Formats: sequence, structure tokens, C-alpha cells
Amino acid sequence: MTKRLNLFFLIISVVGLGLLSPVQHKSFASSTWKPAYSDMLGKPYKHKVVKYSPTGWGNYEGGYRKEYFSSDKHIQYRYLLKSRTMVYRYNNHDKLLQSKYNYLKIVMRHGHKTPEYSYYYKLGHHKWVYSVTYKYWLRGPVKY
Repeated sequence: MTKRLNLFFLIISVVGLGLLSPVQHKSFASSTWKPAYSDMLGKPYKHKVVKYSPTGWGNYEGGYRKEYFSSDKHIQYRYLLKSRTMVYRYNNHDKLLQSKYNYLKIVMRHGHKTPEYSYYYKLGHHKWVYSVTYKYWLRGPVKY
């Protein structure tokens, strides 16, 4: 009787692991970095600055964007559905930062046709710095 019971639990555990393994693999695949393309966040025909940080926006627009976030090659993104956050990863070419990547985070709010995007940037191992919030009027709804 105990051999049958042990065999039963063994079969149930193997079947259970078989059912759970695709779920774990799928959740792992959804958190991987994917290559970015240009029209991911829609095509705006109008935009407006809603809020900005004088220091963050000044530093970012003053030189960081051109120096650290202007590369078109090998840009990758990760999208977090729960918080509607898009994180872009750029290759870092500055050896003084001692980091392989620089990051740009976009937090999306208020709908898919007229969203507000808040921009944050991170250089190397530094903390996230708020830059600016834009309201966009898009030609078509964005899927994110």
C-alpha cells in the first residue's frame, strides 16, 4: 500500500513540475531585454512640457543625452506591464563610469492616445534622476 502511495505522489509531483516549468520559462522570457525600434511609443503630432526638474532636465538636455543616450545601435528595452514602465538600456562608452550600460526609464500615465511620459535617466551606478514629463498627442494609440 505504501509503495502505491509513494508511486502516486511521485507521479503527481512529476506532472506538477511538468506543468509549472513552462510558466516559469514564460515569466523568465518576458523579463529579458529585447531590441528597441524607433516608433515603439507612437508618433506624436503635438507635445507639451507638463513638469520638469531644472537640474535633471538641464544636465540631461545639456549634454548627457547627446553623449550617453544618442547611440542607435544595440538599444534594448524591458517593459513592465504592472507599472507601465519602459526601461531602455544603452551601451556605455565612458570607461570612467565603470559600468557597461546607461539606462533611460519612461513611466507612462493617462491613457494610450494622449499619454504622459515621465523621463528618468541613470548613468553608470548612480541613482535615477528625474528629468521631465511630457504630454503627447499621438496619431494612433500606443500598445504599451
